Amino acid sequence: MAISADIDFKWYSKIDSIHTIVEIIRVLLKFGWGFNYQGGALYLPLGDEDFDWERAGFDNDDLIEIFHKKEKSGELIGITLTWKESGVGGEFLFRQDCTFTVCLTINRQVLSEGGCTDVNWYLEKIVLAFVNSNIGIESINFSENV
Repeated sequence: MAISADIDFKWYSKIDSIHTIVEIIRVLLKFGWGFNYQGGALYLPLGDEDFDWERAGFDNDDLIEIFHKKEKSGELIGITLTWKESGVGGEFLFRQDCTFTVCLTINRQVLSEGGCTDVNWYLEKIVLAFVNSNIGIESINFSENV
């Protein structure tokens, strides 16, 4: 039985505090998320239209530069992120409309009873990064399909 779970976020984009996607990624990196999935980062390359993920063979600064270019081109930015050394994470998909989705695919955390996703585990590690960076969250939606 395959379970899919994801969380959708929308952050505030006020005229006096516009946050770019790259800024949001930097906030997540600062607070413990990292490009350390199976020894590297998986990301959607420039010009990707088919979710053809690639493994980064370069440093984080080069990866951030690719994200800058994708953002300027209006492309979807996709990156695998994991929390510290836990090995827990997923695919983070950032859109130009101040939204992103986290597909909980890497060692999904579950509640001890029932096997449902422990969504609070993820919220604590994402929402806190936003709060500590003074970035407002407009909405959060969680879905799980069994």
